[in-house]
Amino acid sequence: MSSLLDRVEERGRQKGLDEGHQEGFREGADQKCLENIRSLMESMKLTAKQAMEALKIPESEQSKYIARL
Repeated sequence: MSSLLDRVEERGRQKGLDEGHQEGFREGADQKCLENIRSLMESMKLTAKQAMEALKIPESEQSKYIARL
């Protein structure tokens, strides 16, 4: 019985690690996108909206970046 519980616990731990890695990857991608938006705004004197259009960020995602700028 202990072996079964150990396997279940290991699966749960692995699932948690996998979800953490995925969340970290998404956060890193979002952070890089914000850096790119800021860079275009500064170097090209674009508005946030223009920078996101230049980067082809979907309109459905633009509000989350606006909130973080």
